[in-house]
Amino acid sequence: MRTVFRIALALVLMVGITSAATAQVTIAIGPKAGVNFADFTGDDAEGIDMRTSFAFGAAADITISDMFSIMPEAYYSMQGAEEDPVTWELDYIRVPILVKLTIPTEGNISPYVFAGPDLGFKARCKISNSETIDCDDVPDSEVKSFDYGITGGAGVGFALGSGMLNINARYSLGLADVVDFAGEALDIKTTNIHVAVAYLFTLGQ
Repeated sequence: MRTVFRIALALVLMVGITSAATAQVTIAIGPKAGVNFADFTGDDAEGIDMRTSFAFGAAADITISDMFSIMPEAYYSMQGAEEDPVTWELDYIRVPILVKLTIPTEGNISPYVFAGPDLGFKARCKISNSETIDCDDVPDSEVKSFDYGITGGAGVGFALGSGMLNINARYSLGLADVVDFAGEALDIKTTNIHVAVAYLFTLGQ
C-alpha cells in the first residue's frame, strides 16, 4: 500500500512540474466547507458504523492548462466512526494534493474529475459514551498521529461573480493502520465520503 501511495504522489508531482514548466499558471484560492460520512474499514473494524460530521478549510486550484490543474487543499476534517453506544471522534488536518481533469464544455459550467494522495495529521481524538475521554487515556491503546491514503472524486464548477463556485464529492481510502493495541497494529483504516462546496478567487497569472 505504501508503494501505491508513493507512486501516486510521484505522478502528481511529475504532472505538476512538467506542465508548469510549459504553461502560464493561474492560481485561485478560497474557503471550502462540507459534510463527512466517515467510517473505519478493516478486519478489526467489523460492526462499526458511519459517523456524520463536518469539514472546513481552504482549497486552491493551480491551473496549468485548459484541462489540467493541481488542487492542493488544507482543511479540518471531523472523522471517526460509531459503534453503538460509543462514538469515535477522530479529527484530522487533511492535506490532499489532487490532479484535476476538466471536461471541456461550452458555457460557464465546468465538470471535472480528480484524484491523488491525501495526508492526515491527527488533531483530536475522543471516545464518547456516557462520558468523553481522550483516546490517549485508553490503556494499551494508541491512535497514530499520521494517516495517509488515496482520494478520488468528481465535481462541477460554476462561474459566479468574480470567482468560481465548486461543488464536488469524493471518496478517501486510508492506507495506514491508525490504531495500535498492546504494541500491535490493528487492521483499522479510515474511510470518508466528503461532499464539499468551495468558492475560489483568482489571484493572478
